[in-house]
Amino acid sequence: MPGRWPLVWALMSLPLLATRLAGAARSITLEDAVRLAVRDNPALAAAGAALAAARGDVLAARGLDDPLLAVGVAFDRARRERVPGVPVQERAVDGARGGASLRQPLVSGGSVGLELSGGYRHTGFETAAGAARETSTSSEHTPALQLSFEQPLARGLGAGVARAPRRQARLALDAAGAEREGLAASLVRDVVVAYWALAHSAAELEVRRVSLAAAHDQLLRARANIDVGKLAPSASAEIEVVLALREDAALLAQQAVTERALALGRLCAVPVSDELLASERLPAIDAVTPAPRELQATLASALAHSPALAALAARRRAGALALEVADDGLSPQLDLRLSGGPVANAPTPRAAYDQLTGFGSYAVGASLDLAWPVGAHAARGARDVARAGLRRAELDESEFRAQLTTAVAQGIAALETARRRALSLRPSLLAAALDLEAERARFDAGRGSNFDVLRRQDALAEVQLASLSAQLEAQRAGASLDAATHEILARHALVLREADE
Repeated sequence: MPGRWPLVWALMSLPLLATRLAGAARSITLEDAVRLAVRDNPALAAAGAALAAARGDVLAARGLDDPLLAVGVAFDRARRERVPGVPVQERAVDGARGGASLRQPLVSGGSVGLELSGGYRHTGFETAAGAARETSTSSEHTPALQLSFEQPLARGLGAGVARAPRRQARLALDAAGAEREGLAASLVRDVVVAYWALAHSAAELEVRRVSLAAAHDQLLRARANIDVGKLAPSASAEIEVVLALREDAALLAQQAVTERALALGRLCAVPVSDELLASERLPAIDAVTPAPRELQATLASALAHSPALAALAARRRAGALALEVADDGLSPQLDLRLSGGPVANAPTPRAAYDQLTGFGSYAVGASLDLAWPVGAHAARGARDVARAGLRRAELDESEFRAQLTTAVAQGIAALETARRRALSLRPSLLAAALDLEAERARFDAGRGSNFDVLRRQDALAEVQLASLSAQLEAQRAGASLDAATHEILARHALVLREADE
């Protein structure tokens, strides 16, 4: 099979060649990948928009305490035909009304208001006295200044219920902010894992290719011995089988590189035609984990700083507030209204002003209104819905807390296992390489077999791949723990910008 080796390498290069023809290859560092993903990720941008909307809701809820200024003016004019048989008739009416009021909501749920109003009415009369008719006019100026106070005495009483929308908006903002922080942490974790997975695949492909090259080299050595009569012609058969298997493994490793490059590209929002290459190699295991993590300290940090847990806690508090409002809805509607102030009714503006400022004329009023739906089905149904929502929020928080605890424990265990694996495999790497060189020397001296050389080549490759696997698992576990404790953003020096919101 003299022409097989160039053909194998040509076939292995086809995926890489096709990718390079479709788009530019792009070597990227881990930090570049993280920043690219955070900058262009649509889900994170959507979370920023949701946070901006929540801030808008907080601002809108502040309107509950905004004073309300109202100004109004109206004019009217009427002309009427004479009605036979009616002795006194209004034949012409001209009027104008206007007013301004200022009402201030109170934290207790009520409000206090001040209203200044005024009216002018000019009326033309016609009076029948036998066959004769007489006309007359009258003018009225009716200013009034009224102070009013409204207060619910049952439903809606107190800041807890009256200002519930402000508290709800603030809780929604807390949840939206925590959710964005959690999404960013998860995104960075996924990018870190995807990046090191790509680096791992590239390293595995390198190992597979070196192993394939070693098998081909052994085939050349065997053929040389066959040509000089040291080996039987069938001695190359077992190498041919191993060569085919290693070619298959190398092709699969190349496919894994392509798939993981696409996965990283999706997270970084780059076109599929662009080939991403990891410019960094998997870090040594002792550089990743200089010392084992302590379970209780890591768990306490995760429970205290987990954005996802904070979001669920905000949802639970919002559920408790909704239940508080729903319970208030079962109370009857009992509203008190008080009003009073000077009024005037005079034919001239001067006389009306004197009456208004002299407090000789006044108007006061009080009302108490009670409304209570019989059965209160709507209120009871709303309370049941709120109670179920709170229960669900409590269960979600409890379940996630348990999941987080398990994930932290699993992450620490995985990190420690990866560290021990790497440390135990490190001496074997050198030993396997030395054993392979010794076996090749024995084969060249005629004291070894193809099988022994190939077996030691496989052993070296397996140790190398196991070491790479341990390094990748350490990176995965470390990234997951950093995301759980919310340290991952600071580790990569990321601060979510206002522009992203």
